Amino acid sequence: MRTSSSLLCLGLLLLAPSTLRADDKAVIVHEWGTFTSLQDENGQAIGGINVDDEPVPGFVFQDGSQPVEAQYSNDKGNFGLPPYGTPTTKGWAVGDPAVTMRLETPVLYLYPPKGQTPQSVPPLNVHVDFHGGFLTQFYPYAHAVPFNGIGEITGKSTSSLDWAGVKMGSTEKPVETDDKVWTTPREVGAPLLQVMMHFEGGDEKPDPVGVLQAEHFLFYRGVGHLDSPIYLNRNPSNVDKKDWLYVWPNWVDRVSHASTPQGDIALDALYPEGWLTEIHADGSCAFRLVSPFQEGSRTRIHSLTDFSSKFAAIDFTVANLTTLKASMQAALVKEGLYPDEASAMLRTWELSYFKSPGLRFFYIVPRAWVDRVLPLKISGAPTDITRVMIGRIELINDEQKAALARLAAGPCPDLASVKQAAFNALEKGHLTDAQKEPFYSGEKPLSELGIAIPPLVQDYLSLGRFRDALIVHEQQQHASPALAQFIKDNSLAQAKEYTADPTASR
Repeated sequence: MRTSSSLLCLGLLLLAPSTLRADDKAVIVHEWGTFTSLQDENGQAIGGINVDDEPVPGFVFQDGSQPVEAQYSNDKGNFGLPPYGTPTTKGWAVGDPAVTMRLETPVLYLYPPKGQTPQSVPPLNVHVDFHGGFLTQFYPYAHAVPFNGIGEITGKSTSSLDWAGVKMGSTEKPVETDDKVWTTPREVGAPLLQVMMHFEGGDEKPDPVGVLQAEHFLFYRGVGHLDSPIYLNRNPSNVDKKDWLYVWPNWVDRVSHASTPQGDIALDALYPEGWLTEIHADGSCAFRLVSPFQEGSRTRIHSLTDFSSKFAAIDFTVANLTTLKASMQAALVKEGLYPDEASAMLRTWELSYFKSPGLRFFYIVPRAWVDRVLPLKISGAPTDITRVMIGRIELINDEQKAALARLAAGPCPDLASVKQAAFNALEKGHLTDAQKEPFYSGEKPLSELGIAIPPLVQDYLSLGRFRDALIVHEQQQHASPALAQFIKDNSLAQAKEYTADPTASR
């Protein structure tokens, strides 16, 4: 018996190393983010979406060529009304029609291998490329290529970020901020990361020694001249389903050049989940869960799935928001995020996902598409990488169409007088800075200041975050003198128009 027991123990010892899973020794990497686009009823991407309604804190590094402008800004007092800033002389201006996609708030969390401490992990080098766009914002410090670059953004643009010597575990404290867009992603179990900051630029920007930056994640953002991997359109000729949305593949194999008489072959990809969502200004929500759909070998003449775009009045309830969030949370966890990570993602985008009125389609972006457009490489230790990205397609609903029609009929609304009235109400009143902040940040409507908001100005604000892009698009489709004057008065578009890159459009 003793001999048998000894042999059994020896056998278990011999088997143990070979039965350990490879990822038990790997650094765990989890990433989430959003690919945002705006599409018209034909499924065509609408450009000029390079504006922010929830800007990141000022300590975040900014590429000097980045074209994103904040709609709401304390120092400029924009109140969501253009012009937001002074256009540059290098082609970047608010309303750049070449910007058809926003890469929003990808964050990378790093965890030590199972059973190890953060401090035991060797320094890591993290590299990410963006094919078809520019990586314009990041933190902690990273080497950016291009940085302060000059040039128009096209489907062939490429940029990259390198975080060198990322150490897991730190005694440094992150930058203090009360910005919810920044503090919410911190509310996870990931350890602090530490990066050495240095400057490049000779004597004017000396290389400081020992300047460390600590944060719970690596953050980056960008803008792109890209189509989303899918597009949605309506088919009014189909009498039985004239209000239905049809989902089509936008992602084709341009590498193998494989083709059929019908066109390019779509790459094999699974879209695990989708949600058609409409939010009303009163906070009520209606949504439709779209079951998983597969591209497989379908071609461009086959839609991937379809569903009704219309909701009945009875479909809208405030309680639906809770159900929608729970459904998205479960899907994110199923795709590999930890529960606290999935919760942080949804709470970070609470305003734009769940509170901003509008019609939008959410879906989980196939990992293969993410890796092709946004390849990520980490060296220094074995890694087990999970990337879960939400695709967000903003659609034009009936209320927005009606508002655009009223704006097109004119007269051109005077935004400057509304800005001035809002500024006077805040600065000449007896409000504290804390009381002023919600109006400057857009959390509270200007109507609560007791100032007059002309109906056409309210129509403009009701168009949502991408209202400027919608106005420019409407003018392109149905020109009117009022919209032309509005675009000119408020610097909504560049004088130079861009044409779509044939490698990034249908």
